[in-house]
Amino acid sequence: MDRKMKIKSLTVCLISFIAALILSVNPVSYRAYAEPIDLEPSETQKQVSVLILSILEKYHYEKITLDDSLSSIIFDQYIQGFDNNKLYFYQSDIDSFEKYRYKLDDAILVGDLNPAYEIFNVFYERYKSRTQYALELIQKEYNFSKNEELKIDREHESYAKNKKELDDFWRKYIKNEKIKRILNDTDPEKINEYTAKYFENLLEWIEKMNSDDVFQYYMNAVTESFDPHTSYFLPVSFDNFMINNALGP
Repeated sequence: MDRKMKIKSLTVCLISFIAALILSVNPVSYRAYAEPIDLEPSETQKQVSVLILSILEKYHYEKITLDDSLSSIIFDQYIQGFDNNKLYFYQSDIDSFEKYRYKLDDAILVGDLNPAYEIFNVFYERYKSRTQYALELIQKEYNFSKNEELKIDREHESYAKNKKELDDFWRKYIKNEKIKRILNDTDPEKINEYTAKYFENLLEWIEKMNSDDVFQYYMNAVTESFDPHTSYFLPVSFDNFMINNALGP
């Protein structure tokens, strides 16, 4: 392992170790399943975010400074981490978030995590709404002889302008999911059941998200914007990371 890789590895361990110590003393409890969501950061998370930034700026080998330019990168990284394929957010959502593009640097410096949680709470509502809509679409009948076009990779596409536009994409998306199962020789009587199970699992995942999960997503956007090889781990993730490193290849 060369010197740069050793420094990177040390930075990852240092960030995760200190954060794990603090958060293990002040754990965030998981909320009840399907409970209405409006997550917000804890005081401990605010302190940890300032500490993580301090470590990154002081110990990262490239000596990167958090400024407006890096703020914009963090902004894109965070939103793309949730909706890289533009399946959930509307363009109006992104427009409303733009006020934070060049302000995340100033916010992180003082431990202000509210922008990250505001963005996530909107994502939660959009994700849950879309997943529930998908479950409704699964029960509908489709004309598989009709010639329609669906672009699966939407990373470089625009966000949907309105509900009608996104509804039409999701209708085609579910139709495509059924076609794939037909081509895989799935029992016709099981197609709806298997497709619905996939989206039920997605719905269960989002409904179990808690404040710590949001914090991890955001801190990863921050650390990876400094360096793609630098990540933030929750305490349990850090424990697994150390165990895997101890075991070796």
